[in-house]
Amino acid sequence: MYNYKDISNELITVAKLSKEDIFDYDFSPLKLIFEQYFQFCQTNLSERSNEHNIQPAKFYYVERNGVNAIAGVQNGYYIIGVFKETVTRLYNLFYEKNNVFEDDIELKKYSTLKTLNVPLGFLMFQTATLFTYYHEQGHLIQKSEYLASWLNEQYLESNERPYSQEKHVLEFDADLNGAHFICYHLIDYWKKQELTFQTQENFQMMLSLGAASVFSYFMLLQTNSQDIYYKKYWHPHPVVRISYIIDCFIKVAEINLPDNIKIDSKH
Repeated sequence: MYNYKDISNELITVAKLSKEDIFDYDFSPLKLIFEQYFQFCQTNLSERSNEHNIQPAKFYYVERNGVNAIAGVQNGYYIIGVFKETVTRLYNLFYEKNNVFEDDIELKKYSTLKTLNVPLGFLMFQTATLFTYYHEQGHLIQKSEYLASWLNEQYLESNERPYSQEKHVLEFDADLNGAHFICYHLIDYWKKQELTFQTQENFQMMLSLGAASVFSYFMLLQTNSQDIYYKKYWHPHPVVRISYIIDCFIKVAEINLPDNIKIDSKH
C-alpha cells in the first residue's frame, strides 16, 4: 500500500511541484474511488514499469477542474497527474447517472453481461480511467522532449497548437499502449468468469463496452465539437483514434483468446 500524502509531500519537497497544484481527496465523497485508483496507478508505476527506466515515477491528482491528464518530467521525477474532475465526471457519466442499459431497448442485449460481479457502468468507468493512466504511462515511456514542458490531453482549437505530425505520432503510440493493456484487462476478466459466460458474443460485447468507454473519454476531452480532420492540432480526431484503437483491440484479442473464440469485426 502506498501513502498518497507521503508521495504528495515528496512531489512538493523534492520534485518541486506546487502544493496548491495537488488535490487532497481526504474529504471527497469519492474518497474510496480516488484511493483505489491511486493505489493501482502508483503500484503499476513503482513495481511494474522498471524495465522502462522511468524511476522515480509518481502519480498524483491535479487540483484543477476539467477533464484532463498530464505527463511530465520535473527535477528527475517522471510524473503522471490526473485532474480531480476527470475521476468525478467519468464516475457520474458511466456509473452514478448511467441508466442506458435499462432504458435503451437497443442495449437490452447487454443484459447477458449482468452476471458479471460489477455493474456494467462501473466496468466502463474502470476502463476509461485505466486507459487514461496507461496513455500517460505511454508518454513517460516515450521520453520525448515535450515531457519537460508537460504533455496534456485536452483538445484545444487555437493557433497555439498547429498540426504536428510528431505530436500525432506520440499520441498514436500512447493510445496503443493504453489499448493493449485495456484489452489484456478485458481478456483476463472474461477468463475469470464461469465457463458458460466465456462465449464469443459476450467477449465482443465487453470489447464494445471498452471501446465506448475510451471514445466517451475522448469526447469529454474536447472543449468544442470538431469536424473530422487528419492534419490539424496536436491530437488526432477522436474518430480517428477510436478506429485504430478498435483495430488494436481485435488484433490483441485474436492472439490472446482461446482458439475457439473468433472476433467478428463487424459486430
